[in-house]
Amino acid sequence: VPLLNFVRVGTANAPILRVIPLRDSLFIMKADGIFRLSGESPSNFRVDLFDSTSKCISAESAQSLNNQIYMLSQEGVVTVSDTGVEAVSRYIEDQFLDIFEQDLTKVETLSFGISYETDRKYILFTITTAADTTCTQAFVWNAFTETWTRWVLSKTCGMVQPKEDLIYLGDTDINQFNVERKDRRYTDYVDDSFDDELISFDGK
Repeated sequence: VPLLNFVRVGTANAPILRVIPLRDSLFIMKADGIFRLSGESPSNFRVDLFDSTSKCISAESAQSLNNQIYMLSQEGVVTVSDTGVEAVSRYIEDQFLDIFEQDLTKVETLSFGISYETDRKYILFTITTAADTTCTQAFVWNAFTETWTRWVLSKTCGMVQPKEDLIYLGDTDINQFNVERKDRRYTDYVDDSFDDELISFDGK
């Protein structure tokens, strides 16, 4: 990128947290709000303040799914699209408020999001209590059914590997990745597996 090709976005004292493209726009999440860059070439690029009230509080939570951006804001989880900003976690807002009260700094630094396009899921990992040093739970949004579920899992990071289309999650106990099972069998819903030997038994 040529050094002369730059666009100033908002005020200089508010850092850029994340930049995510959608179909027709480039959205810039900053500490002072959300900005949108539109245009077709450097000669007609234009940056506008899109929303000054909704602020991303965890840079790693912002992910694109189904031509929308999902992110953790002070209102909970919101979607950002060309039509505006909309809260999607209203029905579980009390749970997010409780998490924010635990330790907002840890929420900001430890939380991360995963976009799972083929499974229509946005997965947000975050803390549960102030004592947590890694994410210990995940809130999972299904974009088709528009419902939330909760996973009790301790993980450090995660992504969907594009070629295999499987979730990779960083383990909290050992330096390994946990890879999603996708055999379309009941084992897909089983957590960690261990090899063990039955030494003896009594009755059944």
